[in-house]
Formats: sequence, structure tokens, C-alpha cells
Amino acid sequence: MVQVRIQSVRRIILYYGARLWEAGHGVQFLFRGENLHQVRQHGLNGTSIAGDMYISSDEMQAFESFKDMETVDWVLVALKSSSLDAIPQLILPLLDPERSRILLVMNGMIDDALIQLLRAASDDTTTPGHLHCCHSVLG
Repeated sequence: MVQVRIQSVRRIILYYGARLWEAGHGVQFLFRGENLHQVRQHGLNGTSIAGDMYISSDEMQAFESFKDMETVDWVLVALKSSSLDAIPQLILPLLDPERSRILLVMNGMIDDALIQLLRAASDDTTTPGHLHCCHSVLG
């Protein structure tokens, strides 16, 4: 089973996270404030032309802080490009140098900039020389 962390409350990433969960992967969602309260109380409900999905509050791995999460195979990031500088502190604790990958779903081609920020913010054991980001361009 692949371990995935979702860093966003943007609908597109919630959709992919729910689909990954539905396929049997371990998915951790990071929420803040009222969104965290709502999913912990009611779970996550999604509707789609590809079929509706629901993750109950008991099954939902919803966290308020990355510090409470485990290292993962994939980190899916969908933040505004203006938040680029904050990403290293959010995801570095979750990266395993031997297996972790990062998928960016952001507006702009910023993968090289993120790699530079991650390397600058970490020691050599956290971000190996082969760190790469996948990206998707929106907008």
C-alpha cells in the first residue's frame, strides 16, 4: 500500500486523495480550522460523474499539523505559488530520502524553485541528490 499525504483543501486534490483512499492507499489529509472540525465530525463526501465517494470520520486520517503525520511515499501539494517559501517547512518532516516523491498541482512551473528551497532548508540526509518533483500546470 502506498502512503500519501494531501497538503491542501483545494477540491482537485481532495478528489484525488479520496480516489487514492478508495483504491486502498493510506492517505493523510492536512486541514486547518473549521475544515478540520468538519471532516473529523462528518467525514469527507465527494460527488463526481465517475461515481460518488465517502470517507467516514472514523476512517479519515485528518491532521492539523504535519508534525503528527508519518513519512510518506507521495506528498501532493496544491497551494498557491505565493506559498512556495512555506512548503519546505510543511513537507520536509514527511519525506523519506529513499522513497518519497512530491507532486505539485500549482499554477506555474515552480518545481526547480521548490527543489532549491528544499535543499536549502534541509541537511543532506533529508533531501538526496536525486530529489525530483512532478508537476501539473493549472490555469
